[in-house]
Amino acid sequence: MNIRLTALLLLSLAACSPRTPAPEQGRPWREFVLDLTRVDALPRLDVPGTELISTFDPTGANDDFNRFRGPGREAGWVLLADLTGPGVVRRFWTTGQDPGHRFRLYFDGATKPQVDGTIEEVFGGRAPFQVPLARYLNLCWFSYVPLTYQKSLRIEMQAPNTHPLWGPRRLFYQLNVERLPAGTMVQSFPTRLTPEDEAALRAVATAWSNAVVTSSTPADPAAATTIAPGASSSLLDLAGPGRVESWTLH
Repeated sequence: MNIRLTALLLLSLAACSPRTPAPEQGRPWREFVLDLTRVDALPRLDVPGTELISTFDPTGANDDFNRFRGPGREAGWVLLADLTGPGVVRRFWTTGQDPGHRFRLYFDGATKPQVDGTIEEVFGGRAPFQVPLARYLNLCWFSYVPLTYQKSLRIEMQAPNTHPLWGPRRLFYQLNVERLPAGTMVQSFPTRLTPEDEAALRAVATAWSNAVVTSSTPADPAAATTIAPGASSSLLDLAGPGRVESWTLH
């Protein structure tokens, strides 16, 4: 009887004792986010590379559009990629869609998309797909938000529509996929962001924003120059590196 009481007491004490939280399994998603600030990794040759999945025309006819991997799960949808893990999509670029075109991302065998939104939402309009990691620029949409998956990732979008003025749409896309060694454990793309995830996104956004200096050079009426027929003149002389996003002549 005393032995039974002692055993019951020990079990009760074990049940009431505080439990140590289970450690994170695999590499956290936020570390893939912070990779976007690791410029020291650029010259290294011992890091994994990425492969490109795109609408590239292998025939060389330059018809690099509307080349999909198959139909989507529903009518009116097409498959962009059906990946097996572990892995991560490091870059997603696309163009040719009209406003409101929709995308769906299914992670690790899910029957419902974890990401389901318009092109404006998936490329700059909602967390974690926000500027400067995801945005619309130069008639194209891009995202560097890492899409991590342990088992699989399926990416779909609505099939090309017909524009009332321009006719059948030509859709283009590129995916840079890093396939990780078998047995590698990674955190799949998170359904909800933790404070640590949000801090990582802010750190990358700050680093990217601080690395870019934006300036404008307005016209100076007092410095107007008359150019004779057949002659030439220098309008602007800038030191690089840099990029001219727009310029206007009147």
